[in-house]
Amino acid sequence: MITVDFNEVAQKIVRVCAGVQKGETVYIRGRSDNLVFCENIAFHCRKMGAYPICEVVSDEYRFRDLTESPVEVIQHAPKHFLSALKKTDILFSVGVEPQNPQKFSDIPLEREHARRTFSKQVVDLFNTYPEKRRIGIGFPTPEQAHLYNIQYESFYTMFWNAMNTDYTSLSQRARILADIVAQGSEVHITTEKGTDLTMDIGERRVSIDDGIIDQEDMKTGNRLLNLPTGEVYTTPHEDSVEGTVVFDLAFHRGKRMEEVTVSFSDGIATPVKARKGFSTFTQILKNAKGDRYRIGELGIGLNPEVTAAVGYVLTDEKMVGTIHLAFGENRSYGGKNESDIHWDVLVMNPTVTIDGTLLLKKGALLI
Repeated sequence: MITVDFNEVAQKIVRVCAGVQKGETVYIRGRSDNLVFCENIAFHCRKMGAYPICEVVSDEYRFRDLTESPVEVIQHAPKHFLSALKKTDILFSVGVEPQNPQKFSDIPLEREHARRTFSKQVVDLFNTYPEKRRIGIGFPTPEQAHLYNIQYESFYTMFWNAMNTDYTSLSQRARILADIVAQGSEVHITTEKGTDLTMDIGERRVSIDDGIIDQEDMKTGNRLLNLPTGEVYTTPHEDSVEGTVVFDLAFHRGKRMEEVTVSFSDGIATPVKARKGFSTFTQILKNAKGDRYRIGELGIGLNPEVTAAVGYVLTDEKMVGTIHLAFGENRSYGGKNESDIHWDVLVMNPTVTIDGTLLLKKGALLI
């Protein structure tokens, strides 16, 4: 496997990606298996003159909490936690998926609802305070690789190469693409598997996920960053999505779904069939709350270091030649959907036009 200097990566995330400044307050939430990485992030925050707090727990703790604690406790965001977030300038979520996602695949629905209710309160708080930044960071594990049916060495190498991509080149391509998207309105998506979908993105904010939250991002409200990075995304007008889409790959809490056909009318999704995991797909949407049947995001992948879609959303959605659509919450992206779920689902090798201009042809990005 490649050798990763986690101290160097942490320094880059703090200084370049998040732009941590002297005097700022930082909250770091992580998993116990990436404690050292979290501490490196905290250390470099302190070197910049900022003030970090670390909260690191194990998969075992999270699992026992989700399965044994009272539901009302799981769903409640306590006042001292919310008070800390209100005083926090930057929130780092390190290891946004569990170390072993399979362990969490059969959490009872009532308890999964409670977990999402808690998470939504965090999202709502950050939507209320426009000056705050959120950075989600992946961290690959052997258990994840086993779940996604990929060799750990390959998964690890691809992930950290994607983290260390050429940010200057990526940013240049992202800005060109964002300018094209921002000038358009009518999007048409087709694939050889049967996708034929239209949506209106006119006058909606177009965001660039190029690995850096800069002053321009702060002005436009693009204060959310995921690492690995590499996409341009926007939000369709909620009732404008029409037609059919075949999602090649979807993953949720350790469960895999393939070739899921969904129809849209007046922006509302109706699942139709799937090659694998249809009942799982329908139950995930059914058991979410709010605007979960509406598309909240259209994203276009741009990271050349992501070489395979495996089911790990943080890298899958950044893969060049793919697009992803997300169900549910999108207020921080400039939309109007309010939900306790934001679920990215992948479309491979699409042909995409904007106002009749060809942008992608069978997965080839034409910029």
